[in-house]
Amino acid sequence: MLARALLARKINQACGGAVLRPWEVDELPDEWIEGLTALVTDLAQAESGAAQLRAYMDNWLASHPRYRGEGRG
Repeated sequence: MLARALLARKINQACGGAVLRPWEVDELPDEWIEGLTALVTDLAQAESGAAQLRAYMDNWLASHPRYRGEGRG
């Protein structure tokens, strides 16, 4: 029962509101459960990694003689 409640909480968080009750979790296909819980748990890590990559690329571009500042484009 507790596992269903926690899973419903994650799914509702991914959906942005209360759309699923704990006793309805078993009615969802496994693909939906995996996808919705990944939005809550994995998306934050992916966004963090993408931000680090963007910062690295911005720093590299700023240090490159051809691409820094006025020299672009």
